[in-house]
Amino acid sequence: MIRQTANFSARQGGERVETDHAGDEGKDFESMQTRHAMKGKNFIFSFLLLSPFLLSAQDFWRQVNFPAGSGTIFSIIHIDGATYLAGTSSAIYVSHDDGENWSKQSEIAATTITAALLKTKPGTIIAGTSRGAYRSTDRGVTWTQCNTGIDNPDLFSLLETFTGKIYAGADKGCLYASTDDGQTWTKVLAAAGTTIFESLAMNSRDMVFAGTYNAYGSEGVYRSTDDGTTWTKSATGLVGATAWTLKVTAGDLIYAGSSKGVHKSTDDGATWQQLINGMPSAYSTNCLALCDNGHLYVGTVLNGAYYSTDGGASWNALNSGLTNRMMQVMALMDDGHLLAGGSNSALFKSNSMVTEIEKSPAQRPDDYFICQNYPNPFNPGTIIKYSIPANAFVTLQVYNPIGKELGTLVHERQAAGTYEVKWQPESAPGGVYYYKINAGSFSRTGKMTLLR
Repeated sequence: MIRQTANFSARQGGERVETDHAGDEGKDFESMQTRHAMKGKNFIFSFLLLSPFLLSAQDFWRQVNFPAGSGTIFSIIHIDGATYLAGTSSAIYVSHDDGENWSKQSEIAATTITAALLKTKPGTIIAGTSRGAYRSTDRGVTWTQCNTGIDNPDLFSLLETFTGKIYAGADKGCLYASTDDGQTWTKVLAAAGTTIFESLAMNSRDMVFAGTYNAYGSEGVYRSTDDGTTWTKSATGLVGATAWTLKVTAGDLIYAGSSKGVHKSTDDGATWQQLINGMPSAYSTNCLALCDNGHLYVGTVLNGAYYSTDGGASWNALNSGLTNRMMQVMALMDDGHLLAGGSNSALFKSNSMVTEIEKSPAQRPDDYFICQNYPNPFNPGTIIKYSIPANAFVTLQVYNPIGKELGTLVHERQAAGTYEVKWQPESAPGGVYYYKINAGSFSRTGKMTLLR
């Protein structure tokens, strides 16, 4: 199962496996990661989430207590509260104190590599492994193999869509989908037999993207606009490059961490532009993260982390305190810190909370909620804040006391997260008004008072 790789000497004679964060949906970490073995050693690359705003004399990173001999850390997801799970080349590990201390939780099967972990909307944990798909309904304590429909059980990436469909990327050109929470699978795409589906992501318009690796020629990125029924591919601008990881912004720009640095697409993956100014072009970029202010953070194979404040036009190194620069798994924690996993059981945590990181599955609210508007009473304007735990089509409307609609503040599909909307009526008289939110099956109405 050794796969020849290109573009970087450390990948030659290597083996890869990837996981999603990504793409990130309904999971707590949408961590798209890559398993890579070089002469018997596994190397995983995932999202690097850092912030240039927190640099100080103190090292950015410190090492936490992860059991020695655990192998390579492939994936990390948030379960709830202070509890996290990590998949490694040997077993599943758990932390109950926000990643400070870890212990062995369970072993799926002997010699099984757990490259991808995904928490689904119903709360099931899906593991993408070198032996196929496994499910756990007890927070990762016990596992059941679920390979019905999977004829090539070597999984690299996982993604849950807005509708709850789960995609699993594998090698030998196989992409699978499940509509029953990972119990059974159907092959939805059969690409060239040398293709590996390394990464998965989706945009706000339900388009699904699958990044690939192919030792014998670039396959680029596949995309589907019809819920996985049909697929097209584009390698324009990605010739000879592997899309190790994909990340989509709120504005549907796509960034790819590739074997040739970083690439960006502004046309739904049809064409790509390379962005490597200030970054060593010899190093493959295997992980990336986006801030809501447009800042980008990436991790390279051997040269650590870089960040950009201008949309990728230029890059600066960010490695303070990181003694292992082989970026293998990165996860944004629920408390705003970062976990960075390395080879040889090395795991680091940021000393400071990371600010302005774009909402990811790790930050998703646990439930639907709408707050009382503030200020209230108000004049001239007020803020309405709400949270949604999963991608949904959201409408937020304002009504007068007799039920007449005065305006629509939100009418769009939104990713999981917390949002604020301002209402500032120009001509409405003082009095009582109502705001109503609909998101999926959730519906609530709030009351507010305008002073004149």
